[in-house]
Amino acid sequence: MKINELHKTFVAWLKKPLAFVTESPVEKFYISLFFGLFVFVFLLIFQPFGLDAVAESKIFYLFAFGFATFIIFFLNLFFFPYLLPRFFDSDNWNILKNILFSLFNILIISYINWLLSCTIGKSLGLAQHSLLRFLFITGSVGIFPTLLFSYFMEKKMWQRNNAIAKKISEHLGKDKLLETDKNEPEVIINLKTGKNTLHFVATNLLCVVSEGNYANVFYLHENKLKKQLIRSTLKKLETQFINLGLIVRCHKSYIVNLAYVIRISGNARAYNLHIQELNFLIPVSRSQSTKLIDLINRKK
Repeated sequence: MKINELHKTFVAWLKKPLAFVTESPVEKFYISLFFGLFVFVFLLIFQPFGLDAVAESKIFYLFAFGFATFIIFFLNLFFFPYLLPRFFDSDNWNILKNILFSLFNILIISYINWLLSCTIGKSLGLAQHSLLRFLFITGSVGIFPTLLFSYFMEKKMWQRNNAIAKKISEHLGKDKLLETDKNEPEVIINLKTGKNTLHFVATNLLCVVSEGNYANVFYLHENKLKKQLIRSTLKKLETQFINLGLIVRCHKSYIVNLAYVIRISGNARAYNLHIQELNFLIPVSRSQSTKLIDLINRKK
């Protein structure tokens, strides 16, 4: 494989979606524990920074490094998503962001470990190293568990979500799923488009896609796909569909009619909805995944 192809493959992998753990304290605990144990075991096996010269209290000293790593990761996993909500948006999280955040943690850990070396290590008679050397060595070591963790997390999340999506997709189909009650009267949707008003039957709506202060409305008219750009926010439009059970908000930028979903696919972040009439996929935000999957399962 050529260098350019390898580069493209690696860049594409970095951009792959990945679920960031923002809600589960248990997962945050295990992620932090993974990195803490890795540091402890690595130091115990390879003993850099002259650790092989330590005769007494070695296990305690190495445990201090591992414990510091665990605490820093655990605290950062809790607080940074609140400090930088846009960067840590779970709908836009990917492998690259995950690696950058992990490396940021490693830089902080390097500094704390250097302080431990200057205090506890000095009292044990260890040779002292500069902060720059500590940063370089710790960062060089930390990149390996970071890449491995990102790789296996992406694979695990993709397999889990794809398996769930595949199972649900086996039962999907416009002819047998999400059918509306034929006895109910047709609901007419009226949306203002400048000086005019767009009229269509609610059951003909496919989806609405946010375009900032505008929205693209995709609907069927005489069995043909139509698209209309209107000046309205998605939040405002959502109120018009609030009593229509199959038309729901599935993402911060999408409203979808579940009656037209023919297949669901999964990735490492969440799910995508497939509508036969559209040439694009409709993402489901992580916060809406469980709600939508439950709704689809109830309608089967």
